[in-house]
Amino acid sequence: NTGNGYAKITPILTSNDNYLSSLESSYGILNPSFDPTVEEYTLTLDKYTSTFTLTGILSDEKSNAIGLDTYKIDNGETKNIDITVTSESGDIRTYTVKATREQFGENEHTSKLSKIEITGYQLNPEFHPLTNEYSLEISLNEVDINVITETFDSEAEVVVTGNKYMIENSGVITITVTEPHSETTTYKINYTKAKIESEYNFDYTGDYQTFNVPAS
Repeated sequence: NTGNGYAKITPILTSNDNYLSSLESSYGILNPSFDPTVEEYTLTLDKYTSTFTLTGILSDEKSNAIGLDTYKIDNGETKNIDITVTSESGDIRTYTVKATREQFGENEHTSKLSKIEITGYQLNPEFHPLTNEYSLEISLNEVDINVITETFDSEAEVVVTGNKYMIENSGVITITVTEPHSETTTYKINYTKAKIESEYNFDYTGDYQTFNVPAS
């Protein structure tokens, strides 16, 4: 061996940053407004909101968080959600969100829907009972699509039109909800059929064009 017998040791420093730089809910408003140094919050959700998603950004990308997720909440329920942030060095910080969903009254009625789903497709935006209009892209060859609905109120009746014999490239699906004690609610889904992308250009140029089409 050669050298003077000394070794240079460079310490490896690990971060103890266990903060979130942001925290948001898909519905409702956090109280107080988010501050990385404040660890306890309340979240009030309206009576129509049965699911919500908590999202956040890590202050240090080398840390990790558990608890940023989508949650279900029942009518009138209160639940405490812990979001645990662990720094690179192993230090732990816990943010707590106390979420409360407002409750339907005992004799309260509504013509709002609790669910709209389109088999095989996703609505845009994501369904919420208080959002009445959506967009939807479907396959070019679709003629009928299946619309699944659920009501909050057992007395509500649902009529769906526009989801059968869909031969046009765009149109509107209408969902009408009636309930004897409430105003009628109408949901609209504006659909368009996806275009087929082609590598061939069939635009008219005024001249003859030659195409080589691969045999199937």
